[in-house]
Amino acid sequence: MVHAVQGKSGDATPKWLMEGGAVQAECLLASLLSVNPSTYSVCFLTKGGRGGVIPNFLSYYASSYGKTNGLRKAEDRCCGDFCGTGDSDAVLQAEGTAAGHLYYDVGAVAIAWAINKSGKTSAQFWQSATLGVGFWNAVVPYGGGGYSHPPARSGAA
Repeated sequence: MVHAVQGKSGDATPKWLMEGGAVQAECLLASLLSVNPSTYSVCFLTKGGRGGVIPNFLSYYASSYGKTNGLRKAEDRCCGDFCGTGDSDAVLQAEGTAAGHLYYDVGAVAIAWAINKSGKTSAQFWQSATLGVGFWNAVVPYGGGGYSHPPARSGAA
């Protein structure tokens, strides 16, 4: 469900923000979910993402890949043979880390850090009833174009 909201509001959302945002929301909502009840901090320590956001974050930055790249190559994630500016899972594994640690766990910590530094609540940070206020409502579609009307296809009548 988180990805549906993200996709509705953004265009080319960085993969760390997309996946980390879903993990951060998972931990934020954990206390409300009967399936996996937990506190936000317990979720970050032992449950969220790939079995513990904080341990995986620390593992990522202990790897040679994490030390060298941080979040720099987390904008894109490989899809088949196309990697954009990202690296393949094999490259990450060869340098001592897992792709999930980068996209899901480091992304979730980066978002939690940004929310903390903003001085806002998670609800204020992510959304607002006011257009242009809150992270998702402030996203401007790529190229400034709106998405309310699909572009005309060539040859269409």
